[in-house]
Amino acid sequence: MSEDEQSKVHEKSIKILEEIGVKFLSAKALKVLEKNGAKVDFSEKLARIPREMVDQALKTAPKSFVLGARNPEFDVPYPAPYTGYVLDCGGVFTFDYIQGPGAIETSGTLCLEQIVVDEEIAKLCKRLRDGIDNSDEKDFYDDIKAVGPGGHFLMQRNTVKACRSEEFLMPVLSNRSAYESWVKLGSPELYQEAQQKVEEILATPQKRPLPDDVIGKFEAIIRRAEEELE
Repeated sequence: MSEDEQSKVHEKSIKILEEIGVKFLSAKALKVLEKNGAKVDFSEKLARIPREMVDQALKTAPKSFVLGARNPEFDVPYPAPYTGYVLDCGGVFTFDYIQGPGAIETSGTLCLEQIVVDEEIAKLCKRLRDGIDNSDEKDFYDDIKAVGPGGHFLMQRNTVKACRSEEFLMPVLSNRSAYESWVKLGSPELYQEAQQKVEEILATPQKRPLPDDVIGKFEAIIRRAEEELE
C-alpha cells in the first residue's frame, strides 16, 4: 500500500479503537489499560483506547523482531527482504513463491501434478500483488459498530458480498482446516491433492481441443525428433 493508503487504514483503526473499543476478558488487562489512559467499562469488559495510547505504543514497540521456528535454522527476522505467507495459525503446507511460478516455462519437463501446484502458487501471488482494497466502498465501519466487540459478521450483507468477491481467494489444493480436522481427513499431502486434481482434469472433456490436423503435425514433429535421437 502507498503511504496515503497506510495512513487511511491507520486513521480508520484509531476510530474503531476510540469509538467502538476492544473487548478484554481479563480484568487484569482492563486495569492496566485504564491505568494507561483507556476508557474502561468493567461490566462490559470493554476498553476504548485513545490515539495517544496507540502513538505511545508505536514509539516503544521494537523496530525488529524474530519469528522463532521449532528449528532455529528457519527463524525469520522482521523486517525481512521477503515476506512468507502460510496458512493462518499453522504451517501444514509451505510454498516457494519464487521457484514454483518461475518454472512454468519449463513445464514440459515437469510432472502434471507440479503444473497444478504452480497454478495455485501463481493465483496466490496474483492475489498478493492485487493488494488490499481500502476504497470507501470497503469501509465497513457501520457494520463493525452495529455488531460491536465480541460479535460476528456472518449476518451482515457486506460479509456475503465480500466473500463472493475476487478478494476472497479459496485455494484448491491447500487444506485450510484446523490441524485436528486435517488429521481426521487422513493428513492429505499437497501432491496427493494435486494428483487427484490432475485425474479430475484428465477425466473431463477437453475445452477447445486442437483440430485433428494440428495434432497430426505435432505427432509428426515428435516422431522426427525421436528418430533423430535414435
